[in-house]
Amino acid sequence: MPEEDDEKTRVTGLEEMQLPTTGDDCLVVIHTAVQTELGRRYLLTDAVTTIGRGSGNHVVVSSDAVSRQHAQLERRGGDFLVSD
Repeated sequence: MPEEDDEKTRVTGLEEMQLPTTGDDCLVVIHTAVQTELGRRYLLTDAVTTIGRGSGNHVVVSSDAVSRQHAQLERRGGDFLVSD
């Protein structure tokens, strides 16, 4: 067994990275059956953002695998609470 197989993987937490907070909070589509949706950004500008198949949601997902009112993102200071 080569020596490099014994090497541990380093995990760096976000706090250690000390990245500057810039830009807008958003969701980005990284997996979809609809190729034209890949990379689409949804800005998270409201206190609560809803996600689901229903047309009244902020983020509408056209899939029968997603319920009409699937999830919501609630802004809490600099964090988000995800409710499914």
